[in-house]
Amino acid sequence: MITLKNRELTVSLAERGAEPCRIYDNVTGRDYLWLGTTEGLWRDHSPVLFPVVGIFGQGDYTVRGEKYTLPIHGFAGSSVFDAEQRSEEEAVFTLKSTSETLKKYPFPFTFCVSYCLHDCRLETTYTVTNDGDEDMYYEIGSHGGFIMEGAMTDWRLRFENAENRDNYTLQCNDCRLQAAKPLSGTDFPLLPSYFDMGCLTFGSLSSRVFTLESDRHPYRIRFELGSFPYLSLWQQPGAPYLCLEPWSCASAHYAVSNALEKQPGVTRLAPGQSHTDRYAVSMLRA
Repeated sequence: MITLKNRELTVSLAERGAEPCRIYDNVTGRDYLWLGTTEGLWRDHSPVLFPVVGIFGQGDYTVRGEKYTLPIHGFAGSSVFDAEQRSEEEAVFTLKSTSETLKKYPFPFTFCVSYCLHDCRLETTYTVTNDGDEDMYYEIGSHGGFIMEGAMTDWRLRFENAENRDNYTLQCNDCRLQAAKPLSGTDFPLLPSYFDMGCLTFGSLSSRVFTLESDRHPYRIRFELGSFPYLSLWQQPGAPYLCLEPWSCASAHYAVSNALEKQPGVTRLAPGQSHTDRYAVSMLRA
């Protein structure tokens, strides 16, 4: 386990999955990240999603006509990364392709995940390098669960810009909800029924920053989407957390083709090329 710490926060990071496991407020004693210790509820905290987001059908997908199988959200979350703590407030985790990953995902790669803590803000950076001699395709994202004290209906998402139903896209398993597109304006009051059938995935939002906030509870989560074009929201029904998930693409669950290279939003890297995505989360006291 790697620990980042300053006067404001302590952040615990696991080598398995390069996953943040705890974000603790040194001043108030509050945990912001879901600890995953409640029996019967989600056991993770903030998994890294790579090299796919979601799942293709039963896990089968193709690359250049060849068939492969990946679990939901890929294999990064179950892989052990090499960890390097560069300072009290910065750490880098590295995962390289192996003979085992090549059986599931046919691209040689280097995947670096870096975390940088500054005051109450934690910045996450993903850098992927194509180590092979052919074009490489991948999807990437994060799946952080943030604790909501009290009832979900106490909470809302407040976006920096007013969102127009005609300008953004929404993917979900509830056809009526998808047609209604309940986000309009800057405020999105949260309702448990939104998550009865899975996640909500927004694309083409004009806002790059939003806040998970409540008038009844003394803290806020400020989220900067950075380079990520999609925002997905998920909650296990009845659980006291909300997953705020920046994605590079829409979920493979909605794909019309199981060919990875044909997915909308998939990232293509030429041999030797690298690409970086980043986002940031600030834990704010009221």
